[in-house]
Amino acid sequence: MRFSKTSLTLAVASVGLAFAMTSSTANAGGLGILTTGGFHTTPVYFYDAGNNDAQVKQSQAIYSLGAGFDLTLGDPDDRVVGGFRGYWLLDSAESDPADSTSTVSPDNVIANWRDESRSIGIASVGVVFGMFGDPNGFQMTSSIYIGSGFLTPDHSEFLLAEAGVGATWNFTPGVQAFGSVQYSVRSRKGFRHGANAMLGVRYLFD
Repeated sequence: MRFSKTSLTLAVASVGLAFAMTSSTANAGGLGILTTGGFHTTPVYFYDAGNNDAQVKQSQAIYSLGAGFDLTLGDPDDRVVGGFRGYWLLDSAESDPADSTSTVSPDNVIANWRDESRSIGIASVGVVFGMFGDPNGFQMTSSIYIGSGFLTPDHSEFLLAEAGVGATWNFTPGVQAFGSVQYSVRSRKGFRHGANAMLGVRYLFD
């Protein structure tokens, strides 16, 4: 895997913004681990040998799994805290278009698709809002994160935006479980829509 100048800029900007947003409460927050799973759509292009090699676009669902760390900055009693996520994500392989197309004879499909899974480094910064409940007990939340897939094996970096709802539960005074379900969109020469879920646990400090 190699970093491009764009990916490095996005990663540094994400980290810097995370700390800048919450500099006034930088001595309080939480640090933990997270797991994630979900899917997104992606376009796969192929050519129809039976129609003068006309280009055909197909949308496929790509599934992903990942794990990493989660950082929140802000007083645990606050209804609004800043967040930073850094994690590794594994995208599943694309499928052979000939196996799923219903518009072109499989014998006429000429395609070059990604037939192996790929690893991605993700970094994102965001804000978590407490909607209702007790921040020191059980609380329903909403969140918005913006970041990038800044580390890829094929220089296919992308911008990432996520928004969703979730919950936190302080099952001991210093340890918090958290989870969320999110809509996500990747931007690289178009938009790839999807959804994911995150679960984790963090140690709270002040």
